[in-house]
Amino acid sequence: MRKKIILSVFFTLMFVNVFAGDRSEVWSRMYRRSTTPELKFSIMMNIVELNDRGMIPLLEEILTEDIIANLNNKRGVTAEQNFIELTKLVVRELGELKSKNSAPLIYTIVKETNDPLLKADAIIALGNIRATEYVDDISFILRNINMRPVKGKSAELEAEAKVSYGAIAALDRFRDIKGYNSVFFASIGWYDQRVRFFADKVLKTIVENPIEALIPIIVDGSFTEKEKAIYEVANCKAPANDKVTAAREALRQGFDNVPNTIQEGMTLTKLRKAAIKVMYASKSSNIDDVYYLSQSVRNGADLEEKIYAIRTLGINGSDDAISALGVILSDFNEKKMSGLDISYTDEDIIREIIITLGNSGNPIASPAITEVQFSGHSSGIIKVAKEALNKLN
Repeated sequence: MRKKIILSVFFTLMFVNVFAGDRSEVWSRMYRRSTTPELKFSIMMNIVELNDRGMIPLLEEILTEDIIANLNNKRGVTAEQNFIELTKLVVRELGELKSKNSAPLIYTIVKETNDPLLKADAIIALGNIRATEYVDDISFILRNINMRPVKGKSAELEAEAKVSYGAIAALDRFRDIKGYNSVFFASIGWYDQRVRFFADKVLKTIVENPIEALIPIIVDGSFTEKEKAIYEVANCKAPANDKVTAAREALRQGFDNVPNTIQEGMTLTKLRKAAIKVMYASKSSNIDDVYYLSQSVRNGADLEEKIYAIRTLGINGSDDAISALGVILSDFNEKKMSGLDISYTDEDIIREIIITLGNSGNPIASPAITEVQFSGHSSGIIKVAKEALNKLN
């Protein structure tokens, strides 16, 4: 039945347009003369099909006089549903037409409606319009939903998840750092996989350089939030120096925080590893990196962390970095000369340090490598030490 009404209206318009002037006026007259919700909806469907910016004044008039003015009126179930569906059409079309001046009207719908799908559509429309003056408001809406207790009826949770999805979509369109944090916490929030994955995807595109938003999370967030933040540092398009600044803070956090559980300890290990890999990929030569990288070589949780830290100190290449590796190697030499056990893992670390020092080309590495030959190490390690010295001489 609705299709027949739409077609009827469409052919009526074709006829009227031949003899009438402005088609916006024609549609306005037809809309005003319509006596049923079905006919109003059908006329609005045809208006949407036109995709004509000339219809914006009519759409704004309908939104102001017919919708917002009656938004809080009591209606029956069917009448309310018709009202909501009509409002969705108007709001969506104003968003598609990118009617910047309509943003305040659309935001009124966001504030006043209790229908989650309509609220989501209105928020998305603001995003399509690029109404960035509402970025703080949309971020606030998303943040509040992120923080809600995960309890209540499933229908209520689903409704709020729909609003959050719309907010994430709008913040993606805004491309503003102010929206980053809310999307970040949505990506690890209480939502179902669909919303979390969408938020995670938007994090990659919302801004090219999110470092100013990520560093506070690395400093003050939970262990899980810190870990997520350093992964976003690694994947963003920020300049290398900015990435290294965040990675340095993450590595510091990885050592300065004390885990209370095995799981927390594993999270901090992953945090440190990810931070070191960012430094390595960024080829950081900042001497501020040296202290905590040295801590990873000495006190890292596993061989992978230690090896990456050694290689990153080698990439750093500063005298401070090479001296730090030399001191660590000398400590191993002393341990070996004292007759203390050197594990297979220790031998792997010693070998990696020697190779890194040799590749550095820095002569300050020579004393520690020379010591290796007279400290009782295995023939394999001594061979590696000789090769390294040849590179330095």
